[in-house]
Amino acid sequence: MQRDPGCLPVGCGLLAVFHELAGRDPEAAQYRARARAGADLVDHAEAERQGVTASDGFEPHGLPPEEVERLRREVAEFYDITRAYLARKTVRYLPEQPFYVLGVQLGRWYTFRSVKENRETIHGLATQVAYSGRVWIVQLNRHTARIAKKLKKVPGAELLRR
Repeated sequence: MQRDPGCLPVGCGLLAVFHELAGRDPEAAQYRARARAGADLVDHAEAERQGVTASDGFEPHGLPPEEVERLRREVAEFYDITRAYLARKTVRYLPEQPFYVLGVQLGRWYTFRSVKENRETIHGLATQVAYSGRVWIVQLNRHTARIAKKLKKVPGAELLRR
């Protein structure tokens, strides 16, 4: 349970049932309380990982160089990505479970891209690239300019530039 806090509610719930069946109600109550606290922690962690906004903080991704190079190669296979940045969202709950943000700029200044084409590229990034953790993919454009500005400031975030 220490290595994966996400299993804390289930583990403590099972221990509570065990102690109840053994007639040890005080111990069961302690484990029920820990199960509720663990569930609250997981809920808070899940809530802060439901997206990315301009008010979020970002930090270096912390991935090993070989992993970064593999991601760079896989992202580069999408010819319409002109820039890509990878960072880690700063989180309060369960920071040992990283939540990555991949910001991508699509298209060239001299070409028109439809919304459908952009969605297909983002979907391809989500389904065809293997990530070592949870990732939120953001298309960098005029609507997400503040996020792009923050990502560009993170040391080591630039993954691709064409």
